[in-house]
Amino acid sequence: MASAVIQLAADINSSPITASCSRLAADELAKTNKMKMGGKMTKAKIISDISNISIRKLKEEVKKFSVEVVNVSPGNMNGGEYEVTFSGKKSDLISYAHAHLGFDGNTFNELREMLNMEGTI
Repeated sequence: MASAVIQLAADINSSPITASCSRLAADELAKTNKMKMGGKMTKAKIISDISNISIRKLKEEVKKFSVEVVNVSPGNMNGGEYEVTFSGKKSDLISYAHAHLGFDGNTFNELREMLNMEGTI
Protein backbone atom coordinates (compact mmCIF):
# COMPACT_ATOMS: atom_id res chain seq x y z
CA MET A 1 0.00 0.00 0.00
CA ALA A 2 1.32 3.46 -0.86
CA SER A 3 2.66 5.59 1.94
CA ALA A 4 1.49 9.15 2.48
CA VAL A 5 2.95 11.95 4.54
CA ILE A 6 0.42 14.22 6.18
CA GLN A 7 0.92 17.48 7.97
CA LEU A 8 -1.86 18.43 10.34
CA ALA A 9 -1.97 21.43 12.57
CA ALA A 10 -2.73 20.14 16.06
CA ASP A 11 -3.63 23.62 17.17
CA ILE A 12 -3.59 27.08 15.61
CA ASN A 13 -0.83 28.14 18.00
CA SER A 14 1.40 25.08 17.61
CA SER A 15 3.57 23.57 14.92
CA PRO A 16 2.26 20.95 12.49
CA ILE A 17 2.45 17.27 13.30
CA THR A 18 3.94 15.02 10.61
CA ALA A 19 2.83 11.40 10.31
CA SER A 20 3.71 8.72 7.79
CA CYS A 21 1.01 6.12 7.21
CA SER A 22 -1.06 4.30 4.60
CA ARG A 23 -3.75 6.22 2.70
CA LEU A 24 -6.54 4.55 4.66
CA ALA A 25 -4.88 5.29 7.98
CA ALA A 26 -4.16 8.82 6.75
CA ASP A 27 -7.87 9.42 6.21
CA GLU A 28 -8.64 8.11 9.71
CA LEU A 29 -5.90 10.29 11.19
CA ALA A 30 -7.33 13.35 9.42
CA LYS A 31 -10.82 12.57 10.76
CA THR A 32 -9.48 12.09 14.30
CA ASN A 33 -7.55 15.35 14.21
CA LYS A 34 -10.54 17.18 12.73
CA MET A 35 -12.65 15.98 15.66
CA LYS A 36 -9.98 17.04 18.18
CA MET A 37 -9.90 20.46 16.59
CA GLY A 38 -13.66 20.95 16.91
CA GLY A 39 -14.56 19.88 13.38
CA LYS A 40 -17.81 18.06 12.78
CA MET A 41 -17.97 14.49 11.56
CA THR A 42 -20.98 13.23 9.63
CA LYS A 43 -23.13 11.01 11.81
CA ALA A 44 -25.58 8.39 10.67
CA LYS A 45 -29.27 8.88 11.46
CA ILE A 46 -32.24 6.59 11.95
CA ILE A 47 -35.90 7.39 12.58
CA SER A 48 -38.16 5.20 14.69
CA ASP A 49 -41.55 5.39 16.36
CA ILE A 50 -41.15 5.21 20.14
CA SER A 51 -43.84 4.84 22.80
CA ASN A 52 -44.21 4.07 26.51
CA ILE A 53 -41.17 6.11 27.58
CA SER A 54 -40.71 9.77 28.46
CA ILE A 55 -38.42 11.84 26.26
CA ARG A 56 -36.17 12.57 29.25
CA LYS A 57 -35.81 8.86 30.02
CA LEU A 58 -35.21 8.08 26.33
CA LYS A 59 -32.38 10.63 26.15
CA GLU A 60 -30.78 9.10 29.26
CA GLU A 61 -31.06 5.61 27.78
CA VAL A 62 -29.47 6.45 24.41
CA LYS A 63 -26.45 8.08 26.09
CA LYS A 64 -25.39 4.61 27.27
CA PHE A 65 -24.91 3.72 23.60
CA SER A 66 -23.20 7.01 22.57
CA VAL A 67 -26.30 7.88 20.54
CA GLU A 68 -28.15 11.21 20.54
CA VAL A 69 -31.82 12.07 20.19
CA VAL A 70 -31.77 14.91 17.65
CA ASN A 71 -35.45 15.37 16.91
CA VAL A 72 -38.74 14.32 18.46
CA SER A 73 -42.10 14.86 16.82
CA PRO A 74 -44.93 15.34 19.28
CA GLY A 75 -47.10 12.37 20.19
CA ASN A 76 -50.82 12.55 19.66
CA MET A 77 -53.24 13.92 22.29
CA ASN A 78 -53.67 10.48 23.83
CA GLY A 79 -49.95 10.09 24.54
CA GLY A 80 -49.27 7.97 21.44
CA GLU A 81 -46.02 7.32 19.68
CA TYR A 82 -43.26 9.85 19.11
CA GLU A 83 -41.29 9.84 15.87
CA VAL A 84 -37.70 10.08 17.06
CA THR A 85 -34.57 10.80 15.03
CA PHE A 86 -31.42 9.24 16.50
CA SER A 87 -27.88 10.20 15.48
CA GLY A 88 -24.52 8.53 16.07
CA LYS A 89 -21.93 6.18 14.63
CA LYS A 90 -23.49 3.36 12.64
CA SER A 91 -22.10 0.75 15.03
CA ASP A 92 -23.58 2.60 18.05
CA LEU A 93 -26.98 2.92 16.36
CA ILE A 94 -26.93 -0.81 15.59
CA SER A 95 -26.08 -1.61 19.23
CA TYR A 96 -28.95 0.59 20.44
CA ALA A 97 -31.34 -1.02 17.96
CA HIS A 98 -30.32 -4.51 19.09
CA ALA A 99 -31.05 -3.60 22.71
CA HIS A 100 -34.21 -1.51 22.31
CA LEU A 101 -35.78 -1.75 18.87
CA GLY A 102 -35.89 -5.52 18.39
CA PHE A 103 -33.31 -5.40 15.59
CA ASP A 104 -31.57 -8.72 14.93
CA GLY A 105 -29.57 -7.87 11.81
CA ASN A 106 -25.89 -7.04 11.49
CA THR A 107 -25.55 -4.10 9.10
CA PHE A 108 -26.71 -0.51 9.02
CA ASN A 109 -28.51 -1.13 5.72
CA GLU A 110 -30.45 -3.98 7.34
CA LEU A 111 -31.39 -1.62 10.18
CA ARG A 112 -32.61 1.04 7.73
CA GLU A 113 -34.60 -1.64 5.91
CA MET A 114 -36.20 -2.82 9.16
CA LEU A 115 -37.19 0.77 9.98
CA ASN A 116 -38.57 1.27 6.43
CA MET A 117 -36.03 4.03 5.79
CA GLU A 118 -34.86 3.03 2.30
CA GLY A 119 -34.38 6.16 0.21
CA THR A 120 -34.37 8.57 3.18
CA ILE A 121 -31.65 10.55 4.94
